[in-house]
Amino acid sequence: MDDGLVKTGIDVIGQVPWGTHFCQFYQTREDLLDTLVPYFEAGLENNEFCMWITAEPLSTQECCLIMSIC
Repeated sequence: MDDGLVKTGIDVIGQVPWGTHFCQFYQTREDLLDTLVPYFEAGLENNEFCMWITAEPLSTQECCLIMSIC
């Protein structure tokens, strides 16, 4: 049964209704990656359009490399 929920990839958030927005605050580069990588993996696995606008502390090249080895 389709309950309209999608996997976020973020364990503490779990599944949410499609289209839900949320904001992340982070202190370190690793904090940012610990959330963004599983979030994007879940979106890509669900064939969703995913856009990552990069900024410090991560460069575009670093993001591409990180996502290609996951």
